[in-house]
Amino acid sequence: MRCWFYMVMGAALLMKCGYASGQELAPPARGTPTAATFDWLSPSSLTMVRPQDFNWSQFPLLLNVNENAGYNDNILGLPTGQNGPAHQLRGDSFAQTGVGASTRFYSGAQSFFADASYGVTNYTHDIAYDTHRYSFDGGVDWKVGSRCHGLLEASVAQQQMPIEQQVVPGVNNVQTRSVTETGECRAVGDLGFVLNSGLLSTTYGSLINSLNNLDAKHVQGGVDYTLSGLDKLQFLTRFTDNRFPNRTALPGVLLVADMQQVDYQLFYNRTYSEKLSFLAMLGLSQPNVNSGQTGQKSDPLIPVYSVVLNWAPSTKWTISATASRIVSAPTSIVANSQLTNMQGATLVYHWTPKFNLQLGLSRSTYDAPQTAVSGIASYYANSAVTASFKALYQLTPFTSASASFQHVSRESLGLSAPANISMVGLNFRPY
Repeated sequence: MRCWFYMVMGAALLMKCGYASGQELAPPARGTPTAATFDWLSPSSLTMVRPQDFNWSQFPLLLNVNENAGYNDNILGLPTGQNGPAHQLRGDSFAQTGVGASTRFYSGAQSFFADASYGVTNYTHDIAYDTHRYSFDGGVDWKVGSRCHGLLEASVAQQQMPIEQQVVPGVNNVQTRSVTETGECRAVGDLGFVLNSGLLSTTYGSLINSLNNLDAKHVQGGVDYTLSGLDKLQFLTRFTDNRFPNRTALPGVLLVADMQQVDYQLFYNRTYSEKLSFLAMLGLSQPNVNSGQTGQKSDPLIPVYSVVLNWAPSTKWTISATASRIVSAPTSIVANSQLTNMQGATLVYHWTPKFNLQLGLSRSTYDAPQTAVSGIASYYANSAVTASFKALYQLTPFTSASASFQHVSRESLGLSAPANISMVGLNFRPY
């Protein structure tokens, strides 16, 4: 798979010379020989001829390739002072290769799409930690008349769980399978109705994380109202049924096998200008232990929120800030549900049209909101701080090069597990 790197470099050189530009090519100058009339005894060079309206993005199948190389000084996310398995290095260099394809076609007002990607991470010495990742999804952006539209999508994916989101140290692959639908219909004037639903199955690779294996289904409905062309208001109620197949629900057991959650959420989206936009959510969440299994009472309503602010004070700067408090099924702790508090900010400096710098900083805490279940309902409660830097240079219209550094500091059970990941990469995306 690493040979893709050299293929991409070759493609980049070709594109630099003008043989793979996504822009329309000018027709050959009058008198310039073409492939059909070329005099092979003439010293003039052969000119490549293409239709004037040629564009890669018009291909029915769009491909992309990426190659990264880097170093991770704490592959397993081990706490400071703790060693890994025998004969395994704590840190190692690695190479990542990824390929992808996407397509979209239309049938009347319906837009069908499909996407696929596959990638590998290969370590130089710790080959036992090599991983594969993939994703496949397909569906339709549907429309019925001029009032109703929505999305129907199915997906299958596998990836390595980020170190800052793991329950315990180790390489943990997570597989997800889902089917989701969203639908919105305009009723009268600016008033509309929303109906969403979905199925989700999640499987974790490590033993501890597998206690959070999940089979979930949800239904969400409500109304939305467009206040103006720049304002939108939504009120949605969501019911979620979470089942944990690797747990046994018995009286007195802290981890239950069946949980329901009800969410009441008010969304407000405001676009002030091309430079400033704001999205907020205020709501209440109520995770409920299945009373038929445990005899426990429901938890009290928990306030939740989410705020996202995007601001471009000038053509050179872009600033994004976000803060949220969300209740969901557990992913980063072993519990019956998870309360995640997150704050983050991203700063982008567009040095030139082809070169930009990105800085990011975020902090997340993961804990259990349960109070109705007797005893301790949360294990391995943790927090993580992430700082990142990335430089991105657009070599050609299709090829970009990047260099990045990420520092992650994860706190769990009073222990600190810092990790530093450095990478350089090349991405070829001919559209």
